[in-house]
Amino acid sequence: FGDYSFTLKAKKPGGGVQEGYQFEKPIIISMLYSVQKILDGESAPTDWEPSLTIYDVKTKEWIPAKLTCPPEKQWDEIIHAERRYSVAVCHLTQFALFFQKRPTAVLQEYAPDSMRVWTNFSTELARMVTADAVASAGVEVVHIPLTRHPVTGALSGISVHFDGSESFDIDGTVTDRLWSVRGLNGATTAAATLSDASGMTTTLTPVSNGIVRMTLKVIDNSNGTRDADVWLWLDSPPVAALGPTATANTPAAANGVWPPVLVHAA
Repeated sequence: FGDYSFTLKAKKPGGGVQEGYQFEKPIIISMLYSVQKILDGESAPTDWEPSLTIYDVKTKEWIPAKLTCPPEKQWDEIIHAERRYSVAVCHLTQFALFFQKRPTAVLQEYAPDSMRVWTNFSTELARMVTADAVASAGVEVVHIPLTRHPVTGALSGISVHFDGSESFDIDGTVTDRLWSVRGLNGATTAAATLSDASGMTTTLTPVSNGIVRMTLKVIDNSNGTRDADVWLWLDSPPVAALGPTATANTPAAANGVWPPVLVHAA
């Protein structure tokens, strides 16, 4: 069911109703919606999210029911496959179950003259992402070639601009846009920095090599969320090593400056 209200009240031991009864520990209310579709084995669309709300007599507005509990005890869960919504509540009042449409995240990326390849395009690229289930299955990556400073060996590359201003919500408003950059398996990475973590737009600046996942999370006025991702391959150039004692991984000197090499050309 959805867009229906109901009231739960506690009765006093001697009879009568005890308004606003407060529980010492949260109780869990679980609801199934569209029961016939459950029996037919049909999952709920992930675009729609149920939300149990309470009527706040002070503000005269419907607010999330989980807010009846203190922050450390707030909890809710949506299982779309079972069409089940569960929430922890800490006092009884008038409740209503609403459905809301999740916002749509629109992520536009501007990387001049960039090439796009798939992570399973080559054996070498596939090997780089074997630890990440999503990337190893094959995702499109934006190829960002890096350059190496001839003296310090520091890596750099073109800045990539991202725009999330076209994100929208058809039954509400987008209130927040959150940007993040992660490495494989969602690990924290220092391969790139962001100019802004919560603006309409942001700029990613590469500082080292690796494959990173740029994510835009949009949040609407009902706390509905949706993510959009772009994968980037920050590709470092090869290292030129000359001389009989040079190796493929010749490091820079301790001061960060690469030693000069004299080359005679016959």
